[in-house]
Amino acid sequence: MYSTSRSCHGETTRPYPRPYQCPDVCILSCLWAQVEDTNTSFLCAELHSIGWSVKRVAMVPDDMDSIANEVRLMSEACELVITTGGVGPTLDDVTMAGVARALDKQLVRHADLESRIRAFFGDHIGPAHLKMADLPEGEAELLDHRLASGELSKWPVVRCRNIYVLPGVPHLLQQKWNAIKGCLTGNMSVRPFCNQTLRLAISDETTIAHALETVAGEHGLDVHIGSYPVSVSASLRRPGGRGEEAGESIAQLH
Repeated sequence: MYSTSRSCHGETTRPYPRPYQCPDVCILSCLWAQVEDTNTSFLCAELHSIGWSVKRVAMVPDDMDSIANEVRLMSEACELVITTGGVGPTLDDVTMAGVARALDKQLVRHADLESRIRAFFGDHIGPAHLKMADLPEGEAELLDHRLASGELSKWPVVRCRNIYVLPGVPHLLQQKWNAIKGCLTGNMSVRPFCNQTLRLAISDETTIAHALETVAGEHGLDVHIGSYPVSVSASLRRPGGRGEEAGESIAQLH
């Protein structure tokens, strides 16, 4: 039996993550190397802004076995998996087939999604359109969402267990991201990271290496400290923690 269609605003949409943890996510980008990937950087920034830690990012070609292997590993390793790309009507769009194989399921026609696609395309519908209604048997949940205009989107987000399947076209992905963002924040005890940045007028990072190690040792895993060519930053890892801890870390470097 298929999961019913629902919105991202009910209690039924919060199986992940467990409360009071800093949840982690894996991102799988399904595209050929000649296509520039802008989706991963967008998702990393957005996920960090709402308190999710990106544990792994992988890029695979439009190959069903490669996708299946990565999805299987990621879904076991992370609270959440986001795939991007490979969900269109052409022969190279095999992401959904890869997800199905990773879950040991067959691709079958999803009646609700088929009905929506038929309503959208009308008399011009063909087999390629209906391919987009083939989802992993018994695992697909359709998440309805509203567009910026307030209109209900005709294309729901597909979720299979802890896997969100998003399109690869950047503006469509960002549209869908706005839909699932509420699922990841609205019903969970997850808070954004607190970030502090210190800019230093130095040309040699080795001059601050020892100081960074000292501060990191004092604050443990709750604070992540990184040094970059343009700045030193401290990010509080523990959701719900005191923002002053990140500030204190930076203050110790002055």
